[in-house]
Amino acid sequence: MKLLSRNSEIELLRRQRWLSEEQFSRMTLVTGKRLSGKTALISEAYSDKPFLYFRLTGKTDVLQLEEFAGQLSSKLGLQAPESASDFRQLMDYIFSVSDENPMTVVLEDFDELMRRNPGYFKVLRSYWKNHRKDSNVNLVLTMSNPLHAESIFDAPGSPLLNTLDMKIHLDFLSVADMKACLDASGRKWTCEDLYILYMLTGGCPKFVSYALDNNALTKDELLKLFFRDGSPYIWEIRSMLYALLGHNSEVYLSLLQLIATGPKTLGELEERLGGIIVGGHLAKLENEYGLVVKTRPVLADPKSRNVVRYEIADQMTDCWLRYVEAFRDLVETGNWPALLGTMDRDSRTYAKHVLRRYFREKFAQENGMTEIGGDWKSGREKVYELDIVGLDRSGKHALVADVEMDAETFEKDPFLSRANALKDGPLWGYSVDTRLFTLSDM
Repeated sequence: MKLLSRNSEIELLRRQRWLSEEQFSRMTLVTGKRLSGKTALISEAYSDKPFLYFRLTGKTDVLQLEEFAGQLSSKLGLQAPESASDFRQLMDYIFSVSDENPMTVVLEDFDELMRRNPGYFKVLRSYWKNHRKDSNVNLVLTMSNPLHAESIFDAPGSPLLNTLDMKIHLDFLSVADMKACLDASGRKWTCEDLYILYMLTGGCPKFVSYALDNNALTKDELLKLFFRDGSPYIWEIRSMLYALLGHNSEVYLSLLQLIATGPKTLGELEERLGGIIVGGHLAKLENEYGLVVKTRPVLADPKSRNVVRYEIADQMTDCWLRYVEAFRDLVETGNWPALLGTMDRDSRTYAKHVLRRYFREKFAQENGMTEIGGDWKSGREKVYELDIVGLDRSGKHALVADVEMDAETFEKDPFLSRANALKDGPLWGYSVDTRLFTLSDM
C-alpha cells in the first residue's frame, strides 16, 4: 500500500549505490526496531540488481563464510579464494575485485560482530581507510539496537567513528499514519477498529500491512486474522524473541511475560520468581535487547529508585506476551475460541494500559511533548495514580489526564484531588489542562 511505502528512503539507498558505482565505496547504516521493515526496504530498493545479503546471526564463522562464498558465485559469478577462511580475508577479496565488479553488500544484524569478534570492526575500519577510494562497494549495515549503534559508530573512541556516509532510521507507524492507512482502505472504520489494530500491532509496518493486504479492518476481522492457525503474528514474533534471547532464555521470557501481565517493579518481579535476583537480567533486556524500558513518574527525581517500573518497549510485543506466550497451551492446540474468549474477558483491564500508551504516543508525536508519562508513588504511598502527565516546561503548560475505556469508570473526585495537589505543588505556576480520554477520543 502506498502509505506504507518508504519512497524517500528507497531513493536514498539507490543514490548510495549509484555513488558507490560511479565514484567510490559508500557505507550506510539502516536502524530500526525489529520488524520495522529494514530488510524489506533494502530488498525493494535493490530489487533491480543482484546484491549480496548476509545475516550475521545464527551460524558459525565457517558456515557463514561458506554462505558468503556461495552467494558470490551464484549472484555475481565470482569465485572466492579457498584461502578466505575468516572475515578479514573475505573483506580483502571483496574490496580487491569491486573496482571491476561493483557490488552491494548487506550485513544484517551487524552488531552481532561485537559478540562474535570485536576485532572485525578494526579490520573493516582499516579496509575502509585504506581502500575506500579505490574500491566500489555499496556496504549497507542493519542494526536494531540504538545503543549498539552509538557504541560502534558515534561514541568517542568507538571502533567505526566517522566511517558512515549515511544513516537511515525506520520507526513504527505513528498514530496518524495508522489512521491514514485505515482511511485509504476506502472502508468505514470505528475507534474500536483502530484500537484493536493498535493493540495488536503497535504500528509495526509488517503487521499493519498484513491486516490491510487481507482487507481485515474491523475488530472481528482483525482478531480472526491474527489468531488462527498459520498466522505469522504468532510465530514470527516468537522466532524474533527466541533468536534474540538465545537458548538460555527461560528467565528472560519469564520476566517479559510477568511485566506484560502484571508486576512492574523489581521487588514484585523477584518475589514472583521465587526470590531470583533479576536486576542484571532487566538491565540486559533494557540495554542490550531493547525489549523493556525503565520508567519513572514524570515529576520524579531522575535518580530515584523506589518508584521505578519496567514496561515492555512496544505495544505489539506487549500484546503478544500477554496473550500468545501466556496462553501457549491454547495456541499450541489451536483452541482459538478459548483464547479469544480469554481476551474478551480481559479486555477492559487491558484497555486502560493500551489506551494510556496510545495517548502518550499520540501527544508525543503530534504535540511535541518530550516529557510525557504518568505519575505515581512508591508502594508505601497510596495515592491516586495519574495516567498521563505531559510537560511543556518552556511554555509552563502541563497536561494531566485520566484514561478509561469509557466515562462510566472514571473516578472524577480522586482524579481532580490528585491533579490539584500537583497544581499546588510541583506544577505551581503552570497552566494545567485536566482531561479525560476514552476509546471514543482515539
